[in-house]
Amino acid sequence: MIRQALANDDRLATLQFWQLTVNDDRSAVLTCRADSGEEPAITQPIEYTDFPLAEIDIWCGRSEDHWVLYLPSEH
Repeated sequence: MIRQALANDDRLATLQFWQLTVNDDRSAVLTCRADSGEEPAITQPIEYTDFPLAEIDIWCGRSEDHWVLYLPSEH
């Protein structure tokens, strides 16, 4: 999935905005966007999760040869 997304949008090579949304039935959807307000480059349904929050956002930024994960409140 990520390779196809990178081929379609090279911005994802340096910055990614991931969001996990958990539904009432404990299913979830994981999405990745190149920027806020954009359509997801990746959408992955998840049949079941025990993740404790209803939603979480994690930003991923490329820093030289590694990735750094941020919570939006840390940026």
